Amino acid sequence: MKLQRFTICFFLLLLVAAGAFAQGTTGALTGTVSQAGAALPGVTVTIASPAQQGTRTTVTNGEGDYNFPAITPGKYKVTFSLSGLTDIVKNTQVNLVETTRLDADMKMSAVTEAITVTANQATVMETPQVQTNYKQATVNQLPMNRNPTAQANLSPGVTGGINGASISGAMSYDNLYLVNGAVVNENLRGQPHALYIEDAIQETTVLTGGISAEFGRFTGGVVSSITKSGGNEFSGSVRDSLDNPKWTEKSVSTQADPVDHTNNTYEETLGGRILRDRLWFFVASRQSKISAARTLTAITTLPDPTVGAYTVSTNSPREEYKLTANLTQKHSIVGSYLTNNVKGDKNCQIGCLDLRSINTAGVQNPNNFKTLHYNGVITNNLLIEGDWAKKYFAFVGFGGNTPAHQANPTAAYLATGSPLIDQLVTGATANAPYFCGSCGAETRNNKEWELKGRYFLGTKSMGTHNLVLGYDDWAEQRQSNNFQSPTDFRYDVRFNVPKQMPDGTVQIALKGSANGSADRFLYFPVAFSSLGSNLKTTSAFFNDKWDFNQHLTFNLGVRSDKNDAVDSAGHGVSKDSAISPRVGVIYDVFGTGRLRLDANYGKYVGRLAETVSGQGSAAGNPATIRWAYSGPDTGYLDSRVALQQAFQWFLDNGFTNRAIISQAIPGFNSKLISSGIQSPNMKEFTFGAGTQIGKGYFRTDYINRKWQDFYANFTTLAIGTVNNPATNLPSDLSLIGNSSVPSRKYWGMQFQGQYQLPAGFGVGGNYTYSKLTGNVEGETSGGGPVTYGSTSVSYPEFQNFKQNSPVGFLAADQRHKVRGWLTYDLGTRIGHFNAGLIQRYDSGTPFSASQAINTCTINSAGNCVALNSTSTNYPDGSTIPTDPLHKYANVPTTVTYFFSNRGQNRWASIMASDVALNYELPIRNFAFFAKAEVRNAFNHQAVTGGNTLVLTSQNTAGLANFNPFTQSPIQCPTGAPIATCTAMKANYQLGPLFGQANGTPTTFSQGGNYQLPRTYLYAIGARF
Repeated sequence: MKLQRFTICFFLLLLVAAGAFAQGTTGALTGTVSQAGAALPGVTVTIASPAQQGTRTTVTNGEGDYNFPAITPGKYKVTFSLSGLTDIVKNTQVNLVETTRLDADMKMSAVTEAITVTANQATVMETPQVQTNYKQATVNQLPMNRNPTAQANLSPGVTGGINGASISGAMSYDNLYLVNGAVVNENLRGQPHALYIEDAIQETTVLTGGISAEFGRFTGGVVSSITKSGGNEFSGSVRDSLDNPKWTEKSVSTQADPVDHTNNTYEETLGGRILRDRLWFFVASRQSKISAARTLTAITTLPDPTVGAYTVSTNSPREEYKLTANLTQKHSIVGSYLTNNVKGDKNCQIGCLDLRSINTAGVQNPNNFKTLHYNGVITNNLLIEGDWAKKYFAFVGFGGNTPAHQANPTAAYLATGSPLIDQLVTGATANAPYFCGSCGAETRNNKEWELKGRYFLGTKSMGTHNLVLGYDDWAEQRQSNNFQSPTDFRYDVRFNVPKQMPDGTVQIALKGSANGSADRFLYFPVAFSSLGSNLKTTSAFFNDKWDFNQHLTFNLGVRSDKNDAVDSAGHGVSKDSAISPRVGVIYDVFGTGRLRLDANYGKYVGRLAETVSGQGSAAGNPATIRWAYSGPDTGYLDSRVALQQAFQWFLDNGFTNRAIISQAIPGFNSKLISSGIQSPNMKEFTFGAGTQIGKGYFRTDYINRKWQDFYANFTTLAIGTVNNPATNLPSDLSLIGNSSVPSRKYWGMQFQGQYQLPAGFGVGGNYTYSKLTGNVEGETSGGGPVTYGSTSVSYPEFQNFKQNSPVGFLAADQRHKVRGWLTYDLGTRIGHFNAGLIQRYDSGTPFSASQAINTCTINSAGNCVALNSTSTNYPDGSTIPTDPLHKYANVPTTVTYFFSNRGQNRWASIMASDVALNYELPIRNFAFFAKAEVRNAFNHQAVTGGNTLVLTSQNTAGLANFNPFTQSPIQCPTGAPIATCTAMKANYQLGPLFGQANGTPTTFSQGGNYQLPRTYLYAIGARF
C-alpha cells in the first residue's frame, strides 16, 4: 500500500511540475550519411530503443550530418531512409555521458527491402573526455562489488585517497558523484552516499580527465550512474546476496575466530508500462541487516582480543521509485525518488580504545534524494533540458548520551561524560564516546536546478557544431551545532601511554607539569547556535563540439562559477568568481575513426568546503581552549577514577591554578580574510591516442595536473593579536584564506583496452603509471578538507624550516595500478555458464617518519631553553618583539618534523586474483541464477597500513630536544634502550612497531592494516 500510494502521488507531482539537470543522465548519437563518398542531405534518420519511449526522427542537413543529443543510454535501432535509395537499419549502443558516432553509406536500389547491419563497436575518443563505461549487466558477472565506487576503483587513474577514491591525483573529497543526475556527495568529506540499489543501476561512467565544461565544482573526476526506467515490457528481479565473517580467512593465526553469522542482502526490482510509449514505472528495494565484528583499536596488542571484539548491527533499507512520462512525442519528463535510512545499534567515532567509548544507544542516518528531468525537442536542431534535484541527510544520536551541558558540573560528571584521546600512539578515544549524541540532529543537504539548450549547426565550409549553453544553480546547507562531547570537555593523554585492560576498560597515569609534555584539558564551548550555512554557486557554461572535417574535431568550452556563500551565522564568506576554459583538439589520422590523437587543456574549480568556510563563524562552531594539567602525577588508574581526580584539580581553587596554553575562538581569533575565501582550482593538460581494433579498442592518455589557491590558515607577527573581552587575555589572530605556498602535482599515463575474442571469451583491462607529489594532503582522515598552516604561512618563526612540510610523495601516490579481467560464456542444454576473473595489482602507498617535537631555542651551552624563560629569540633566531601587540600571545609548544623524506617508506604491494562463476537457468520467461565468488583466491597477504610512531622528547623522556632551524637530529637505533639514546644525545627513535601492522587486524574488511584475505561470497535469485 505504501508503494502504491507513493507512486500515485509521485505521478501527480510529475504532471504539474516544470522542474529543471542532466549532468550525467543521457548520451548522444551523431553521424554523417553519404552516397558514393558524397554528403547526402535530406535523409530521414529514425531511432528506436527499448530504453526510449516512442521514436525520435531528424533529417540530415546540407552536409549529410545528423544529431540526437540528450537521449537515454541503451541499445538503439537506427533507420536511414531516402526515396530512391535502399533503407539502411543499423544497431548501436549509446553510453551514459558519451557521444556515439554512427555513419551510413546509402546505395541506389530497385528493391525496397532494407539492409540491416550491426554496427561495429563505437569509435574511440569521439570526445576529449578520458572515460570508462560499465554496464551493470557485465558488472553483475564479475567478482567485484556492484556499486559505483567499486566501478570507479576498477578504472585507470583512480587510487585510494585519505577518505575515499583519489581520481587523477585529487583530494578524495573533490570528486563529483552523480546518481540520476543528482549530486550524492556528503557535504563535509565529499564521500558518496549509498543512494542506489545495485540491481537497479543500468550503467556507470567514470571520467578521469579532459572533462566537459558541463561538469563543475570538482578538481578530481566524475562518477555518474543512471538507474533503470522500466519499459513497454515488464521486467524484474529478486536477489539474495550472502556473506559471512566465517567465510573470510584469518590475516594472522592469532586473530580471534569471527562470528559465524550469515548476512543476507535482499534486492527486488520491477519495471514496466502504465501506458505503452507514454508512461513507464520502475520501483526497487533493498533490505540489508548486517552484523559485523569489530575490534577495539589496539595500542600494541590487546591483553584479551575476545574482550576487544564486539558486534555492530546495521539496518539499511533502501527504496527507489521512478516514473518516465512522454507528455508528447517531443516532450518527456523523468522523476525519481531514492531513500536509504540507516540505523545502527552501536557506533565508534575516531577509533575506540575501550568499550566505554562505544555509543550503544543507537544511531540513525536518514538519507534521500528527489530528481526531475525535462527533455523537450523544439526543432530538429534545438533541444531544451531542465533539471531539479534535492538531497537530505542527517546524523541522529551520534556521540555520547550523557545529559548535555549540565550547569555547575561536578568532577564526577565530567569524568563520566568526557572522552580522552591517546595522543601518543593511536589518536583514538577512550572513557566516553566522542561528539554529543544528546545535543540534537545535524543535517547536511543540497539542492540544484539547471537549464540548458543544445543546438546542432551545420555549415558548408566550417563543419558541424554541437552547441550547449546552460545555467546551473547549486547550494548546499549544513545545520549543525558541533558539540565535541556532552560535557564540552576532552582530556588528552600526552606522556604516559594508556593501558588497555582485559575487562575492556583503559587505565591512564596522569602527568602534571608546566612543560609541553604534560597532559591537557580541552574545552569546546559553542557560544551561539547555528543558523545554518548556505554555500551557493551559480554557473554558466558553454561547450562547442566542432567537427571541422573528417580529420579535425575541436572542443571549445568555458565555464563561469560564482560563489555567494554565507556561514552558520549568516555572514558572507565567499563572493569570488572564476572562469574555467576547457579546450581541446582531436585529429583523426585516417578520417575513419580507427586512430585518433588528442590534446586538451582545462581548468577546474572545486566546490567550497564547509569545514573551511565555516571556521570563522562562532555560530554552531566550538571554541578550543587548552590548559596543561599541573596537578600531581599518579600511577595507572581506571580512566574514570583518574579523570575525576584530574577534573577535581581543575575545578578547585577557583580556577586560579590554570594557565591557558592556547585558545582558538571562532569569530574572535579565527576569522576569514575580509575578501572571503575562494574555491581552490586545478589546471590540466592531457594528450592521448586511441585506436579501434576489430571488436575492441585501445587508448592511452597522459594527464598532467597542478593545483593552486589552497585553503590556508595565516598566523604571523604582522597579523597580530586580539584581546578576549571575557578574559582580557590576548590571543593570536588567525586569518583563513587561500595560498599558493603549498604544492600538489600529478602526472600519469593511463592505458586501457577491451576486446571480444572468439568462442565466448572477452578480455579487458587497464594500467596506470603515475606520481603524486607535493606538501599538502588537504584533508584529514574522517575530518575532510583542512587548511594549510605550515612553513611560512603560520608561525613561520617556529615552522619555516624544510622538514616541517617537505615536498615528497603524498598519501594517494601509487606508482603502479593494474586491473585486468577475462570473461567466458558457455551455453549448454542445462543452462548458461559464465566465468569472470579480475586480476589486481596495486603497488605500495607511501608513509613517512614524522612526529611533533618541542619548540625551543638552544643556548650557548647547547641546552634547549623554553620560550617563556629569559631567551630573547624565536627558534629561527629572530628577536622576540617587546611590543605585546606585535608578538605572539600563544606560541606553539610543538611543531611537526619529518625525520624522513615525505613518503620515503612504502607499505607492501597488493596482488589478488578474484574469480566468479555465474549460472543461469532459463524457464519460459524467467531465469534463475546463482553466483559464487572468491576474492583473493590465492590468499596473498600484505600489510597495507600500520604503526608510524616516532619517539621524541615530546612523548619520551630521555630523548633530547633540538632546534629544527639549526640542527640535524640524531637518530637512536630502533629497539635500543632509552638509556642508550640519552647517552648518545639522540633526538629521535623509530617506534618498536614502526612500519608494522597495529595490533589485531580487522576481521573481515579491507580496511585496517591488512589486505583482504581469501573471502567467499554467494548470490541467488531470479529475473524476468
